[in-house]
Order: sequence, then C-alpha cells, then structure tokens
Amino acid sequence: MTIDESENHRRAISGRKTLIERINRDLEKLYQIDGTVGPYGQPIRVSQQSKNRLIQQRLRHEKALAELESEEREHAPRPNAHVVPSPEVNCLGVAPPTPAGLNYRSRVRIAVWSQLVKNPHATDLEICRGLDFDSDVHLPTGWKRKSVKHSVSEDYLFKEAYSDPKRRNKIHTLISKVRRDMRNRGLC
Repeated sequence: MTIDESENHRRAISGRKTLIERINRDLEKLYQIDGTVGPYGQPIRVSQQSKNRLIQQRLRHEKALAELESEEREHAPRPNAHVVPSPEVNCLGVAPPTPAGLNYRSRVRIAVWSQLVKNPHATDLEICRGLDFDSDVHLPTGWKRKSVKHSVSEDYLFKEAYSDPKRRNKIHTLISKVRRDMRNRGLC
C-alpha cells in the first residue's frame, strides 16, 4: 500500500467515524424529543421507522469501518517477529524523530512536539486539532470520560477532550511541559 493509499484509507476511516458520531447524535436527539410536548401543546411522536432507518445507516457505516480498519491492518508493515518494540519505537519499528535532549517515551508528547515543530506559535486548540488530524496517537485512557452516557467515538479526539473543561487542564499541562522543554533547550 502506497503512502497516498494509506492516507486515503485513514481519511475514509475518519469520515466513517464522523458519520457514525453524527448518526449517534441524531438518534440521541430523536429519543430525547420522543413523547415531549411541542410548541402548540401536541405530543411529539417519532416514528419507529425513522429510528430504524438511522440504526440501519449506523450499522452499514460500522460494517464499512470494520472492513476499512481490517484492510489497513492487513497492509500495515509488520516489524520483525523476533524484535519486541520498545515504547520509543513507533508502529513501523523506527524511532520517532526527536531532537537531542528531548527523550520522550510518551507517544503523545512526541506528537505534541512534532506539532510544535510545525507551528511553534500554535494555540493549544490548534495543537489538539493537529493531533487528531496528523497523528495516529489516541487520547490516553486516563483522560477518557468515565460515564457511559457519552458516545465512545467522542472519547478518542483531543479536540473534544480539550473542549471539556474537566479534561482541558490535563492537555494544557502536557502541552505546556513540552513547550517548556523546547524553550529550555533553545529549540523554539
């Protein structure tokens, strides 16, 4: 699989996840308004057919997403079986490019560093958007929401976590530490 094909795969996966999120939000809205009273005092009824149509769409998108992800796994380059990758090694078996002196073991810190190298004056929100778009790093498990009422698809985006006031401080602290390290070593 060429670089362009893998980029197209990644975009297709991201697009499917976005569509599934939108359908989940629409379903949630339908279930919330069903049975409530409308502006003229009439009860609002949502047909089961409308709900089923959205559920069928979501199932189709989830099936296509699973196929895309399995295709991507099949074509992903595999490191040698006898080599056990360390935390400093990415999925291709190559150490990520970090400058001398910044020995980050965390993939999230390395991804933040690469965003700051691209744009040293980026805001925290711009860095979060860049992490969601450019990198294959996901939100650390400790930063994900604990409640079940939120959809799972929201819990892997840095931008969504940054927009949540309860989790923003964790992201801000991480980015600030990477900025400080770069400043102390004269890299920005």
